[in-house]
Amino acid sequence: MVISIKKRLPKWIPDSNTEDDITKESIVGKTYNLKPLIEGVNDAYSKVSKSDSYLTLNVQVMQKSDSNFGKTILILFILAIMVAVPTMIIINRKKN
Repeated sequence: MVISIKKRLPKWIPDSNTEDDITKESIVGKTYNLKPLIEGVNDAYSKVSKSDSYLTLNVQVMQKSDSNFGKTILILFILAIMVAVPTMIIINRKKN
């Protein structure tokens, strides 16, 4: 299986960009000149790498084994939660 992050500007970047920082209404939820900054970084990276993606991972998928590793991790996670929650409650009560 191949997982790849393609080189293209995410939609949220132009949506979060503003070139008008004069009024408070124009900057709410926006970042001043975000798009040119990200485009500059993207252009610089594109000159170094000729690939059409930022990252490509080749993942080898193996058949399921009869191992109990997953069950062991789950049990250890549940035990950790069972210890952590009461400990956090006790610490919190001591602070108050």
